[in-house]
Amino acid sequence: MTEHKDYNNYDYIEIIVKMDSAEEVINAYSGFLWQEIERRQDRRYSDLIHVVFCREHKIANKDRLQLLQVHYENALNDKAQAFKSKHNNTMIFFSNLMVLMLAILALAGAFILYIGKTWSIILGVAIFLSSIVAIIFLLKYLKKRFKVDKQKYLDKATEFDGQIKDIMQEVNFLTGGEVYEK
Repeated sequence: MTEHKDYNNYDYIEIIVKMDSAEEVINAYSGFLWQEIERRQDRRYSDLIHVVFCREHKIANKDRLQLLQVHYENALNDKAQAFKSKHNNTMIFFSNLMVLMLAILALAGAFILYIGKTWSIILGVAIFLSSIVAIIFLLKYLKKRFKVDKQKYLDKATEFDGQIKDIMQEVNFLTGGEVYEK
């Protein structure tokens, strides 16, 4: 494709995007006056595609459009990052608690199996049963934390969607609603 590019009159850009959001992103780029000239699947990852765009070098409001494009890309990336990390803190908390609970269960097992006295068996069983009860309560708590994480993500996603909408409205204003279509 490189041998046919006219760098004196056109700008070119290549993006890599997930298949499930490709049409939305390609439509947004057309709002920035980019015209799709090539689309190909990634060689390594089947859920990614490469899209090559071009646009005339000399366009009205180019500097502002480029800045808005950067803001658009940042909002998309921030939204994707928020989605990827929405349960990170809960999972770290849960993992640490499970290690602690396993250590307590091991202690209960040691009391029951290795000491062998009546008091150690009673103590071991008590520790074991209290650990089981604690695990049940922790799982209920974990479920609540997942719901809170999901709501936080939805709030952030709504914020990023609002930013994207504002950006695209300004782009539409700057370009007079002009877009490149296939």
